[in-house]
Amino acid sequence: MKIKYLITDVDGTIFDTMPAIFSAFAKAMAPRGLSEKQVADWLTGSLGAPMEHQIKGMMAQAGRQIDENGIRQAIDDFKAVIDERSCELFPGVKESLLALKDKGILLMASSGSGSGSAKLERRFREHGLPYDFAVGSDKILKGDGHIDVFARRFSLAKTDFCRQAAFVGDGTTDMEIAARNGIFGIGITNTIPAQPLIAAGAKAVIGNFEEILGLVE
Repeated sequence: MKIKYLITDVDGTIFDTMPAIFSAFAKAMAPRGLSEKQVADWLTGSLGAPMEHQIKGMMAQAGRQIDENGIRQAIDDFKAVIDERSCELFPGVKESLLALKDKGILLMASSGSGSGSAKLERRFREHGLPYDFAVGSDKILKGDGHIDVFARRFSLAKTDFCRQAAFVGDGTTDMEIAARNGIFGIGITNTIPAQPLIAAGAKAVIGNFEEILGLVE
């Protein structure tokens, strides 16, 4: 498979942050009447989705109302308790990204967390990761809009960009985005098993990030 552009999810794919995210979400949503299990179940089924959608979805499932101000406050509460020190790379990620760059592959990141693009780029610099471009969900929520941004970044028609791109992520939302846009979806089983990733549209599933090197020329 000839790939020129690789999009990666961030949390749960590049950084081993999901345990801290699940814990922080549970703490942020407890005052809103949600149990730890309710939060964990919803997050597991919506991995990769923007935080705004996750909060709205879990509240709706619990039969509770929340407006836009409430969503923003819940995100602020989440940020207040998330342990930034838990931002550790999965094994082999940095070496694999450097190897991909050596192959001439351009690297992009798409994040559904509340982190903006500038914060993502700062995290990558701190860890020496060779990303070319990153888009957070501060201005454009993670989804098809991020793909539009990537295509424009490289002055390509969206269809031309997508047929040369792969998207690796640990969540069903990542694979759904890839499938909708004609991108080769690669699920990674850091957080959930292979079956739901395949059901969401993954064309390949890997168990660790290094395996991606065997999928691209």
